[in-house]
Amino acid sequence: MTSRIWLVAAGAAIAMLGGLYVSSMIQDTDTHLNAEVRFDHLVLPDLDGHEQAFSQWQGKVLLINFWATWCPPCVEEIPIFMRLREKYAAHGFEIVGIAIDEAKKVRQFSQEMAIDYPLIQGDEQGIKIMQHFQNRIGALPYSVLFNRQGRAVHFKPGRFSESELESLFTKYL
Repeated sequence: MTSRIWLVAAGAAIAMLGGLYVSSMIQDTDTHLNAEVRFDHLVLPDLDGHEQAFSQWQGKVLLINFWATWCPPCVEEIPIFMRLREKYAAHGFEIVGIAIDEAKKVRQFSQEMAIDYPLIQGDEQGIKIMQHFQNRIGALPYSVLFNRQGRAVHFKPGRFSESELESLFTKYL
């Protein structure tokens, strides 16, 4: 019985240390941002294979969202993104989804969901970009908010609520 208690305690300690490590790897507050994290140099293919330069969104408040069709929290965010984009696009807000998934699946899923914001095919390059944007463990969904000057102002691992996202980006419009 005593060895079982020690085993449970050791497991709990390892889980706690793992959680501390993960939280140290991903920052989702504005106070620890690398001001040099920018998007304007990126060029990735869209779902039709056409190269898309991210510099086309320079001057906008841009949310880049890394996601996958097989990720339930990612899918839950999509209607939120579409509503907020529709409401604020005229004010200079844009969302770009970078799919970490197979192009065929993303294309079909996008049509079924009627996703109306730009979708980019990420593949391995998308994973590298996500790591460059401070998501070293590859958590999905993962979002980075950029101000109009193209500088990262917020990193968010996990799902946004609608009110959380709206209150966050509207201060940059």
